[in-house]
Amino acid sequence: MTSSGSISKSHLFPVTIKPILIFIIVALALSSCNVAYIPNKHNVPLLEEKGDASVSISTTNLQGAYAFSDQVAVITNLYFRENNWDDIPDTNNTITSDYHSNRFLAEAGLGYFKQLGNEGVFEIYGGGGIGNLGFEQIEYNSSLDRTYQATISKAFIQPDIGFQTEYFDLVFSTRFSYLGFHNVDTSNYNLRSLEQDKLYNLDKQAFFFLEPALTLKFGYKFINAYTQAIVATKLNPQRLNYRNFGVNMGIELDLGEIIYKL
Repeated sequence: MTSSGSISKSHLFPVTIKPILIFIIVALALSSCNVAYIPNKHNVPLLEEKGDASVSISTTNLQGAYAFSDQVAVITNLYFRENNWDDIPDTNNTITSDYHSNRFLAEAGLGYFKQLGNEGVFEIYGGGGIGNLGFEQIEYNSSLDRTYQATISKAFIQPDIGFQTEYFDLVFSTRFSYLGFHNVDTSNYNLRSLEQDKLYNLDKQAFFFLEPALTLKFGYKFINAYTQAIVATKLNPQRLNYRNFGVNMGIELDLGEIIYKL
């Protein structure tokens, strides 16, 4: 009995950790590229009436929403993200390049919401924003400092439908996004490097994305923990290095409920 039990555990352990290891490896690989576009979190507050307000917080997103009537609301989104990584191309652990990237996006939108029965909510928001994108690469073997800077403009339409319970919310949302790059400034980038990183002539064209998302909220009364998965699909053929899948996790506070209790 003891022998068979130990064999069973030894077989189960690798099966359990394999998906986790694969996820970590993929995440590290994705974070080590000059990714020009990473979709930010969908703002899905599920407002019900005038005076409802919410704020959601994570390590890369700060979002708010306020209903100033029983059907009309405003939303705001801030997205900020920085990454640093090294390029180690050989088995001698020799670092040849140091990379740094930074992204910032500020958005505002106006929308309509309506209750569907006792547990359902429909929302649709439209808006836009502006931000910036920056990459820096330092090559130690040649002392080359390569930089890429651009201003980003974005516009979006986002319908969603949600189902609410006392302890659990489920939201299906879809976002149609326009993305534009402007005021591109490069230093020590040659044409070949720009084409390899899919950064060539980004300011000469517009990009359009379809971005469905699924959001799960768990909590009670005025506080929820949320997890949101986003899938992004580029709708035009122009080359762009972008993140086609992402997961956001954080905390959402119902400010209306907090103010009411106080």
